[in-house]
Amino acid sequence: MRTEVTKSPRVRDPPGPEAAPAADRRRLKAKHIEDVVPIGHGTPGRLALVYLGSLDAQGYSRHTIRSRAAHLRYFLVWLAGTDCQRPEDISKDLLERYRYHVHRSRQASDRPLSRHTKHDRLANVLRFLRWLVNQGHLDRDPTVCVALPRCDRPLPKAVLTAQEAERVLAQPDVSTNLGLRDRAILELLYAAGLRRQELIDLSMTNLDLTRGVVIVRLGKGGKDRVVPINRRAAVWLAKYIDNSRPTLLGDTESDTLFITTHQDSVSPERMSALVRQYVNKAALSKNGSCHLFRHTMATLMLEGGADLRYVQAMLGHADISTTQIYTRVAVKALKEVHDRTHPGDLENSRRIRKTRRLPVPTRAVTIRKRPRRGRAKIRRLPFIITGCPPRSVPQKVPTSCMPGITAPTLADSCRWIRSKARWVLRSLGIGTAMC
Repeated sequence: MRTEVTKSPRVRDPPGPEAAPAADRRRLKAKHIEDVVPIGHGTPGRLALVYLGSLDAQGYSRHTIRSRAAHLRYFLVWLAGTDCQRPEDISKDLLERYRYHVHRSRQASDRPLSRHTKHDRLANVLRFLRWLVNQGHLDRDPTVCVALPRCDRPLPKAVLTAQEAERVLAQPDVSTNLGLRDRAILELLYAAGLRRQELIDLSMTNLDLTRGVVIVRLGKGGKDRVVPINRRAAVWLAKYIDNSRPTLLGDTESDTLFITTHQDSVSPERMSALVRQYVNKAALSKNGSCHLFRHTMATLMLEGGADLRYVQAMLGHADISTTQIYTRVAVKALKEVHDRTHPGDLENSRRIRKTRRLPVPTRAVTIRKRPRRGRAKIRRLPFIITGCPPRSVPQKVPTSCMPGITAPTLADSCRWIRSKARWVLRSLGIGTAMC
């Protein structure tokens, strides 16, 4: 039976060059796997195309398939330069060599690859090899005991404050059709925290301005969710739909929400450049694009007291640990505690000096205890008596050793202490009701 081979998806962004000669770097700029490696019968390139076709049949999104195809292309190009020409020749030692090769690879700016990139390049290769084992193309699994690089979750590079977000939102010229569209885009990003592709894929049927919600269809992971928006964002969306969108659309019929002057949807690159343009125009010391508003919305909601589960539902995270990253950024409460308690603050230092507590007045009481055998032992115990006049504490008992023992505490310890406590209180004229 002939296996159907699908054409590998095109990768829009050219990959960064590897630590290889210039001729190999030019080969890496090719768009398809079949353009850079042999795809004869039984070759790794041929099996990679079949693997990508199986992902499409399983319902994976085009973005996932495109990403895995890009990472597999790096591996196949490197594999073509070795003696391994058949899938059976792939061993654990070969994978260790490729892992070291990925570790030495660098970007176009001659900077090392991030941990996340290194992890993805190796993880997608291991997924491909496990698929080969499950399909019977490999007798043994070479991915056993192959450790992946540690992939940390860094904090967002920049988060806007509420005042900075308002400055960015005020940048578009709403007197023009494009300016009104851009203001609606910024308002929706800030209100709903959508991803860039989710914003581009919105249609007119996904809006419910009466209820104030946006329905995200086939978001990341192919999941749908309903995201609420505030009243101001709904007002700007209504203005764009009533005034600007019919002019931009002209005689063309389209269900896409945000369109360009060419009556088509906004490309991902154009959307990023559009948002980045207004962020730079606001003259802030922070850089970012669409995801900057996503970070800002989550952080400000957590600082405002929103529950972490609700923020997770807004962002569409499958794992709450991903949402917990924003709890490390939302430090408003921690900042208030630090300003209120740290002595480095000048105003806080003055307040501490004014309200510093005086030492609690104490008295030393000599208590004689008669043991069963031998001479009587005399103990000098300090304890605090409420209302007694301040007197000097004996030198034998330092103030730091007095744990705040009160008369009731001594009375509850044993019978002989209770009787001595009554005698001391009567001699001071306080009374023995609490003993």
